[in-house]
Amino acid sequence: MLRCRNLFEVYTDIWFVYNIAFIYAMARLELDDTPTSIARRDVTAFFSPQDCVNFLRFTQSQVMLMLDLLLIPAFIRTDCGFVVSGSGALCVLLYRLAFSCRLKDMRLVLGMSESCICEVFNWMLHFLDFRWVYLLSLDVARLQPHLIEFAEPIFNSGCPLTHCWGFIDGTVRGIAK
Repeated sequence: MLRCRNLFEVYTDIWFVYNIAFIYAMARLELDDTPTSIARRDVTAFFSPQDCVNFLRFTQSQVMLMLDLLLIPAFIRTDCGFVVSGSGALCVLLYRLAFSCRLKDMRLVLGMSESCICEVFNWMLHFLDFRWVYLLSLDVARLQPHLIEFAEPIFNSGCPLTHCWGFIDGTVRGIAK
């Protein structure tokens, strides 16, 4: 029994040392997490035309048009010092808003660190909110008379709700169970 206990202790010691060494080695890896003075890459060049539609829900030409229409600068610099091209920042925003995803998954696709993606996403949200705030509020006076017109096609297509005129994520799928 004593021999088995000693073997178990040796095994756990080896396991512990191995895992500590692994964690130490992973922590020492260089992450793409340092502020830079130049942009890393143009993300739109990374997406094929079909990938743009699949991942961003827009074509490449629509993304380029949005850059001009939304007055997104050529390069953005976040509060932590990350510098990203305007088109790359827009792609980060569109990718994250297109469907639910984790920052770790986005890192694999976009080639940026999680903190960079988070900073760029937040920067874009603040920029669009600050720049276009007057367009983001609900124009109740203009929409109120038309809400019945919006709700009728939904009701006529079989929905039991008589006053439903839109869906949270733009689809007719159930969101909560």
